[in-house]
Formats: sequence, C-alpha cells, structure tokens
Amino acid sequence: MSSYLTQNPPLKVQFLRIKDEPFRWSNSIEVVIVLEGSIHAAIADENRTLRVGGIEIFNINQVHRLLHTNEDNLVLLINIDAEFAKDHCSDLSKIWFAHEFGPGAYLGLE
Repeated sequence: MSSYLTQNPPLKVQFLRIKDEPFRWSNSIEVVIVLEGSIHAAIADENRTLRVGGIEIFNINQVHRLLHTNEDNLVLLINIDAEFAKDHCSDLSKIWFAHEFGPGAYLGLE
C-alpha cells in the first residue's frame, strides 16, 4: 500500500463557497473550478474574475487569493500534493501551468 494513503491523501477535494480569503500558498497544485456564480482570483498584483465553468490552476507554492464577488458562488477545489505529483511526473519542476481557462477558450495546439 502506498504511504500516500496511510498518511496524507495525495488529493484533497472540496466544494466551497468562497468569501474573502487571505493570501495563501501550499505545497500542492491547486485547481479551482467555478460551478456557480463567480469569484475573483488574485495572484500577486493581478486580479481576474472567474465565472461558471472557469478554471484556475495555481502552481506549487504560488501565492494566491480567492475572493467573492457580489454573486453567490460554489467552487470545486482540488489540491494535488506536490510530492505525489513529482512521483508521477519527474519533469514537474520544469512545468509552469497556464493559469486561466474560460468556457469556450481556445488554448491552441500546445
């Protein structure tokens, strides 16, 4: 049995209603998917609004903040443990995830 299953789970999945959260970072890849309403996502001095279907990916230890808008919201938050991810992708330290995807966005061939 993997030590991931006996200690801390490699994936943490939560449904949340976002209020004003403080800036945070974690040793994980964090994926935020907006299911209802909208939220603001802040990275350093950049702030953008994510609406239903919007996805934001925060890199390992990337400082970020989630804030509510004037709408009620529901988000799916998935944290993928960094060590678990590195065990499954040895080149992870060379990867920088694109941050924002909106419904219908064309990401190109890459």
